Amino acid sequence: MSKPDRSGPRSKRAARGQRRERDLLSHRVFTGLETAIINRTYPPGTRLVEEDVAEEMGVSRMPVREAFRMLQRAGWIDVTPYAGAHVRYPQLQELREVFELRHRLGQFAAELAAMRATPPQQDELRRLVREGTAAVARADTYELAELNWDFHRVLAACSHNESLQRTIEELDKQMRWHFAATSTVRGRDSWEEHAQIVVAVLAGDSESAGRLTYEHSLRSESAYMRQLMDFVPRAVADAGA
Repeated sequence: MSKPDRSGPRSKRAARGQRRERDLLSHRVFTGLETAIINRTYPPGTRLVEEDVAEEMGVSRMPVREAFRMLQRAGWIDVTPYAGAHVRYPQLQELREVFELRHRLGQFAAELAAMRATPPQQDELRRLVREGTAAVARADTYELAELNWDFHRVLAACSHNESLQRTIEELDKQMRWHFAATSTVRGRDSWEEHAQIVVAVLAGDSESAGRLTYEHSLRSESAYMRQLMDFVPRAVADAGA
C-alpha cells in the first residue's frame, strides 16, 4: 500500500519559492561575473574557483556552479575537467564577425529610430551629444567611453524593436570586452558623427540615419584595429621583459 502524498499546496509553494530564490542568486552571480569579465577585472586566462567566488559574493557554491554553466553557455569561460573554469581568450576572427553584425544591425536600428523615436528619446539623444561634446573638450576618456555606449544603447532603444535591442546589447557586451584591452576613444570625430546621426534621426531621414551609422561603425572598427595592431606587439614585449 502506497503512502499518502503529504505534500500540500503550502509545501509546493515553498519549493517553488526556493527554486526562484536559487535562480535569482545564480543570475546575480552570473551578472556580477559577466561584468567583471567584460571590464577585465577578470582578464582572459583568469582561473575562477567556486569556493572563492562563493565567499566573495556571500552565497553558497550551488548558485556559483549554475552561474558557471550560464557563463560557459554565453561563451565567457571555458570549463575543463580537472582544470576548472578559466576566462577564455578573445579571438580576432570572432571580433571581426561581431563588428560585421554590429555594422548592419546598427544601421537597421538607426533607420528604425528615424521613423519611431519618441520626443523624449529625441531629447535624450540631443543630451548625450551635448555631454559627449563637453567630455571631448575636457579630454575625459572614461566618460567619453561610457557616453559612447549610452548613445548607441539609446539609439537602439529608439528602434522600438525589443529583439533587435537584445541582440545589439549582447553584441555590445562582446565589443566592450574586446575594447577593454585598449584605450580606443575616437573623441571629437566620433561625436561629430553622432551629432550627424541625431540630425538625420530628428529629421525622420531613415536612409541617411542608417548610412551615417554604418559609416560611423566602419570607422570605429578601423580605429580599433589600428590600435589593436599597435597594442599587441607592445603587450608581447612587456610580457617578455
